[in-house]
Amino acid sequence: MGSSSKRSRRVLLLVGTRKGLFLASSDLDRRKWSVEGPHLAGYEIYHAVLDPRDCTTAYAAAHHMVWGVHVHRSDDCGRTWKKTPAVPHYDQHDDDNDDHDGADRTLKAIWYIGPAHADAPNTVFAGIEPAGLFVSRDRGCSWDAVDGLNDHPTNKLWQPSGGGLALHSIQVDPRDSRRIYAAISAGGVYRSDDCGATWTTA
Repeated sequence: MGSSSKRSRRVLLLVGTRKGLFLASSDLDRRKWSVEGPHLAGYEIYHAVLDPRDCTTAYAAAHHMVWGVHVHRSDDCGRTWKKTPAVPHYDQHDDDNDDHDGADRTLKAIWYIGPAHADAPNTVFAGIEPAGLFVSRDRGCSWDAVDGLNDHPTNKLWQPSGGGLALHSIQVDPRDSRRIYAAISAGGVYRSDDCGATWTTA
């Protein structure tokens, strides 16, 4: 994150662990670091990100052995956090869809959460286990499945790797808001050139 004065600019890292989320900060020399936390104590943090579009909003994908899977959002660079009212997940009718060979599509974890293009400041993507891509257009308050990828004809070939069957990485091309990349383990890398409507193997 940064401020208007070069002297006061800081580097902030969000570090997810099994014991919660830690904030590590330093000046631009990065020789000395201060660590704050844990935030979200008791949660395992699969992924956390400071939104580069405003350098203030942060998101964390969290899992608790009792309370389950949640998305948390901070509006003050990670100092305080609130649980969002919804999580990305397949609907029940998707779980019963014969196209997925009866596979269990119950949400197990959120592996990735990250901002969309700068042209869509309220839009956030999430990759989940079992493998699926979801999008929120209201900063994580509600989520929609990206059916073009989730129901791709190749999804019957996706197989769990050592860590499970998850969509673990998402990247939006900063030069083209229509182009999105998503990686599935183990299922390959996919690319969309139309904002997620259709997908090809990359």
